[in-house]
Amino acid sequence: MTILFGRENNSTGDAFNSIGRRALLGLIMYGLLAALLAADAYGAMIQQPQQPQSQQSQDASAVIVVQARDAHGDIVAGATVVSQLLPGGAVLTHQTGTDGSVTLLKLPPGQYRITVSKPGFAEIQREVSLSQSESSTMNVVLDPQGLNESVTVAGRAPDETGIKPDVNGIARMEDVQGLMVYAGKKNEVLVLDKLNANVALGNTRQVFAKVPGTNVWEIDSSGLQVGVSNRGLDPNRSWEVNSRQNGYDITADIFGYPEAYFTPPLEAVERVEVVRGASSLQYGAQFGGLVNYVLKEAPAHRRFTFTTEQTGGANGLFNSHTRAGGTLGKFTYNGYYHHRQADGYRDNAGFEADTGFGSIRYELTERLKIGFELTTMGYALQMAGGLTEEMFKQNPRASVRPRNHFHLQWLVPALKLDYKIDRDTRVSLNVFGVRGTRHSLFNSQPVVTPDGRLNPDDPNTPRTLFQDRFRNHGAEARLLTNYEWFGRKHTLATGFRYSNGKTIRQQGLGATGLAADFTPLVPDFQRNLHFRNINLAGFAENIFRVTNRLTITPGFRYDHIDSTASGAPIIGKQKQSRSLPLFGVGAAYQVTEGTSLYGNVSQAYRATLFNDQWRPDPSIIVDQNLKDMSGYVLEFGYRGHHANWLNFDVGGFYLKYHNRLGLLTPQNTPGQTVSLWTNVADSRNVGLESFVEVDLLRAAHVAESRGSLSLFSSIAQIDASYLNGIVKGNRVESAPDSIIRSGLTYRLRGLSATLQFSRVSEQFSDANNTRATVDAVQGLIPAYRVWDLSGSYKFKRHYTVRGGMNNLADATYYTRRASSYPGPGLIPADGRTFYLSFGFHY
Repeated sequence: MTILFGRENNSTGDAFNSIGRRALLGLIMYGLLAALLAADAYGAMIQQPQQPQSQQSQDASAVIVVQARDAHGDIVAGATVVSQLLPGGAVLTHQTGTDGSVTLLKLPPGQYRITVSKPGFAEIQREVSLSQSESSTMNVVLDPQGLNESVTVAGRAPDETGIKPDVNGIARMEDVQGLMVYAGKKNEVLVLDKLNANVALGNTRQVFAKVPGTNVWEIDSSGLQVGVSNRGLDPNRSWEVNSRQNGYDITADIFGYPEAYFTPPLEAVERVEVVRGASSLQYGAQFGGLVNYVLKEAPAHRRFTFTTEQTGGANGLFNSHTRAGGTLGKFTYNGYYHHRQADGYRDNAGFEADTGFGSIRYELTERLKIGFELTTMGYALQMAGGLTEEMFKQNPRASVRPRNHFHLQWLVPALKLDYKIDRDTRVSLNVFGVRGTRHSLFNSQPVVTPDGRLNPDDPNTPRTLFQDRFRNHGAEARLLTNYEWFGRKHTLATGFRYSNGKTIRQQGLGATGLAADFTPLVPDFQRNLHFRNINLAGFAENIFRVTNRLTITPGFRYDHIDSTASGAPIIGKQKQSRSLPLFGVGAAYQVTEGTSLYGNVSQAYRATLFNDQWRPDPSIIVDQNLKDMSGYVLEFGYRGHHANWLNFDVGGFYLKYHNRLGLLTPQNTPGQTVSLWTNVADSRNVGLESFVEVDLLRAAHVAESRGSLSLFSSIAQIDASYLNGIVKGNRVESAPDSIIRSGLTYRLRGLSATLQFSRVSEQFSDANNTRATVDAVQGLIPAYRVWDLSGSYKFKRHYTVRGGMNNLADATYYTRRASSYPGPGLIPADGRTFYLSFGFHY
């Protein structure tokens, strides 16, 4: 199968070509804008008056020459140089030229403070004394700023720039990062280049291993559909968390259909920011918090960089990732192309995907920056479908559904502005959109008949066809300011959000045969639903620095949601409006220089989704009186580091869910499973979370030349149960009692390797805690254990080799039971696989 952006070899080509034309038009506009900005920058450069050298030397009473270079010794042009005569004298601003230098002339004698800065570098300040007619040369080395510009990282002491490096890929955010506040909130930052994980296939159990309590759905071999949750919430395509890329939405519809069909390829991601349930005030009302994928940026100190990585592996895997970018004066460009294909671990599970990304950023003034980003993705895969327990025991790689297919096209444009009003106040604006098309074509019947016999997949019978289209746009404005009150500096973050999401869902009979033909068999769809959600929200949080050690951060959010639904089989138009305030407060206390106590409580909310009210699963009956869900999340803990060998975050949580939606399955009912989707009852999830990492060699004071040997343990104990109703005392579905991930990492110069162990205890798929059904649609998901090994070796500065083996012991297990998509029954996870990558960086 072949996918090109906007074009597929099937009868839905027109729909995909429409998206492709938009993508092509966007790229053309992107190119024109880049040309205009470059021409403007060049015009401004050549129009700057140049003073003759002889005149410069005659006019100077005292002279400072500033020469700026980066850590590699390369010239840094366009750096801002600010000089101030102390104390409180005149302030003059200059810029380094194409040779990386600037000459400050006509300076009266005295003490000067020189500040050198440029986006992407750590700011440098120095002082110098000048006498009459004295000349001084200042050589400045600018160190690049990346993640650590705004992230506090447990581990080693800061270097001379005040930046703390991460420890084995785990970091934590500062109280203030960008225009957001995180004081008192539980958070993790995963630095992917420092993790030994199979990013070529997006192995999420490795990537999220150091985030305690992360439950992962492993439902296909592609790694394209990430399903994660925490604290006993539902992992289904990450719909309980707010999934973002570079701070803006990438899901289908945050209030109507928040499933994460698109996730950026992890080779393109610099870091993953994970904020737990208390993120609702700044990002949304989700119980599960935030997962933000921050893409790698072009370096500010290089005109051109190029990276490529090629991966091969088991089951015909070929993965290619290529990225280029750089900075030319005030203009920064960045982009990548990614391709992935394989036959899949199971029969009938092949896939092919293409993803492209481009961004430009222009520094209009020292205070104002504008940028544009465009992401486009297309992929196609076969869905091997579900199995029964008996089929799974006989052959977990088997598939009895060769006619199930899935296609996706995703286009995400974003416009970003950042303006620095003064040294204490910044504002930003993100304008974003999603244009997506999701088609699925499959046999929706269980794999066995009511009496347990095989239900064959007759190629002469029609299949179930879903055609979904998503048309969303929105804007989010933020302001952050520092101010003084009662002799202390405090921080206020405020914002406003608007989003408009439209979803069109068509369901009917699809083509017969085996091909991925998405043409409707009959022109009239059984369902032709049109949904729209309009959301207006305002939010504010304030960090009060009560003492040098204690901060208190209250917050508030107000959401207004207008929802409409129409189309067959709805009669007329259904409308619903909601307005809700959300409150929260957090606190943090610095116990020692490297450790702190934290805690907060935040209200949460989840509206009933379109997918709740109009379930596509034929085996599920929907309660016609569904209610919205509300509750709160409380968390607390103690985190930090000790010396250079201990990194930890240990705490607990309490999550209350009112009117929780779930499945009720009739007990002891023969035949195919029919469940009820309803507000089951109130529930509560309470648990303990701990992450501890110890560098064994450093703790034993072994010489650094011997390398680093780190042992980490990430453990969550969860007690999730229903509090009332007919299921009182039952365990909440998709909530294992324990999730344990541990690993051992050895590093020596360019060599790094990690052996990881994962254990997830048993969990149920419905609120009745059904043990098993004939068709395997509902039942127990047994506990499983998995070992993974990954490593990398960097040599000669430019080359990297990565490799590994997932599921070393070839364990057979599954993490999901499906009632419909991607085929009724249990969905086996992958057995033993391997991969090997070679990368080049310039």
